[in-house]
Amino acid sequence: SIINGYPYGGLATTESLLSLSGISYAVERENYEQEFLYEVASNEVSGAYPITMDETTLQVDYGNPKIPLYFAIAVKRCAERNKSSNCLRRYLPIMEDAAEIILQNNLGGRRIDGTCMIDAPGDKAQGIKAIVENALINALWYNLLKTIDEAKTAADTLSGYDEITAEI
Repeated sequence: SIINGYPYGGLATTESLLSLSGISYAVERENYEQEFLYEVASNEVSGAYPITMDETTLQVDYGNPKIPLYFAIAVKRCAERNKSSNCLRRYLPIMEDAAEIILQNNLGGRRIDGTCMIDAPGDKAQGIKAIVENALINALWYNLLKTIDEAKTAADTLSGYDEITAEI
């Protein structure tokens, strides 16, 4: 749903970012992906991205620190689908900001001491669930850093996260 310019409502942004390529085909709008990514990015606040918007109060929820990590997936798919690095270049500063905020332990997750890995944000899960959550968050973290490096390569600038991604 689209509410006051937000291309999401009752649906979580996570699902929208993951399925954005398919949504773009379904709505048959040439620039839908890029419009959606722009809307999400332009509503970023201190490294947090909007998750959902309450359709009655129009309040935006920013409570999921994983959204910038899913945003990187959507940016990468946008570039692949359009066979162009324009998406990568356009959102490079935004993705770099998210990476720096995560590295400073300011985005809900925290770096595991002495490593480049991060703990899954939120409640501490136990057992297998904790292992799966930490594997997921670090796979998403790795993807964000690799996407930044791809964007930097496309923009002819030096990549900066080779050591971190090698450790992850």
